[in-house]
Amino acid sequence: AGEEEIEKQYNFTIKQIPSYSVVSVRHVVPNYYCEGLLWKELSGFCQTHEVAISTEGPNFAIYHDAEYKEENVDIEVCTVVDRLGEGKGPVVFRETEAVELMACNMIYGPFENIRGGYLSLAQWLSEHRTYQMEGASRQICHRGPWNETEPENYLTELQIPLKKQK
Repeated sequence: AGEEEIEKQYNFTIKQIPSYSVVSVRHVVPNYYCEGLLWKELSGFCQTHEVAISTEGPNFAIYHDAEYKEENVDIEVCTVVDRLGEGKGPVVFRETEAVELMACNMIYGPFENIRGGYLSLAQWLSEHRTYQMEGASRQICHRGPWNETEPENYLTELQIPLKKQK
């Protein structure tokens, strides 16, 4: 059983994710619903400092906690930039890590559905010991409150880094 089976059973695809040059803000916030405040802070910084945002890369959030938590979550929001600049306070410019094996899953509907994506991968991993989660998971929100009125039409890409056991 290999990578094809992940795709078939759980609609996960495994792909390589490159390193990105980003501007980011990272805070521990009370819960996932506070993520919007981080995007607001980052957006404000980018406007004030006229940051050259890339049209190529995705905007994404990195969840730095080792396991799924409901509160006091460590979130970093990232916007891809054309070049690295000078950060200030909680805003930093950095290169994100490239990931060799990223399990990616498209989650349709309201943000509450995202937890199910984590659970289905956790289930798959418990049955396939060749792989294990390694590192911080990411989410790319392709459609959300800013470009979609109906939560049923939201589209979030869940990205979970894996490593293959030797």
